[in-house]
Amino acid sequence: MSQALRELREASGKFAEALSALKRADRRCDGLMADIKSLIKRTEALAQEAREMAGRYSITGIPEAPSAPNVTEWVDFIPPKGDEANRSAVQNIAAKR
Repeated sequence: MSQALRELREASGKFAEALSALKRADRRCDGLMADIKSLIKRTEALAQEAREMAGRYSITGIPEAPSAPNVTEWVDFIPPKGDEANRSAVQNIAAKR
């Protein structure tokens, strides 16, 4: 009988250790799930920001014309890139719109 009690206590101790390890793992999983949810929200926010930026810029990287009817305002809005020949080519394209 005492042998059975020792084995039962030993098994009970091992069970308590396993249960404790399982609880620690569960808490880590909860933390990981919170991290994953946070990353998903951040990714969604970045994707939305990218969609908004894509809506403002053309394929060439030149911002779309603002709602102002004056084309020269739009041309002045173009960031200078490259030499003056490229800038005047862009201005010519803008003037044709």
